[in-house]
Formats: sequence, structure tokens, C-alpha cells
Amino acid sequence: MPSVPASSAAGLREHSLGGVVNEWLLTLKVEGRSPRTLKWYRQQIDMYRRRGGVERLADLTGGELRRYIGELQDSGRADNTVRGAFLSLKCMCNWAAREGYAVDPALLRVKTPRVAEKELFTYRADQVKAILDAASEVWGAENTSGGSGQSLAGTKQATKASFAAHGA
Repeated sequence: MPSVPASSAAGLREHSLGGVVNEWLLTLKVEGRSPRTLKWYRQQIDMYRRRGGVERLADLTGGELRRYIGELQDSGRADNTVRGAFLSLKCMCNWAAREGYAVDPALLRVKTPRVAEKELFTYRADQVKAILDAASEVWGAENTSGGSGQSLAGTKQATKASFAAHGA
């Protein structure tokens, strides 16, 4: 076998997925990611491994990633959950490739699953008025709303003023 520069030797060795994940998370920690972010990434990778994921980085192929994402979609997971699981694995693999680990090139070309655009439900001005009027009758104008210290009457006035200012 021809000699290999030290910088690319890491890409030729077999690596456990767990070891690569630990190194990736340590790198993210050193780069200043929050503990909450690191915990979320760890949860995503652990979920993959519990659901039949591979144990070696070399076995994490484009087809394997598609298998996992398809399984999550088929199980009824929300689009954003599926996308987050995908991005966690893909980010880790992109990092591993930059660090010289052997990563399946097909995996790096897998496209991010789409998230359906959802139309936000909004209330018309007359609906907001009906809600506030009903709340006033039930709670009374002197009760406070949500512990904020602002009276319901004050909230109602602020809402009406906001609607008036925005042409609703």
C-alpha cells in the first residue's frame, strides 16, 4: 500500500459512529454551541442508533440515511422532526468529511426533506372582538390576565388599538 499523508490517514481507518459523534459534539462544544444544542444533537443521533442505525461511519450511506428518514416519515413524525433528524446526521457527516473521515459521497448529496408550508390561522377583527367581549363577561374587567398585572380591560383596549392602527 502506498504511503498516505498523516492528514488523510484518518479517512482510511474504520471508525465507530459513536466515536465520531463524540468527537463532533466535542468540536461543537469547543466552538461555543450551547449545552441545549449539544443535547438535542445527541438525542437525534441516539434516536437514529436506537431505530436500527449502523455502528460504523463507513456503513452510513446515502441509502441508509434515506431508509431512516423514510422510516420516520412512515411513522407519522412531524415534518420538522424528520428534517431535524436528517440535518443532525447530515451535519455530523459533513463535519466528518471535512475532518478527513471516509464518508459516503452519496450521503453528502442527499437532499434535505421538504417541510410543508402551513397556513397560519388568523382571526378577523370581528372574531377578536367577540373573543374579548366573551372574556370580559366571564372574567370581569378587573381580573388580571396571565399574571402580567395588566387588567383584561387594558388588554382589550390595547388589542383594539392595535387593530385600529393596522387597519383591521
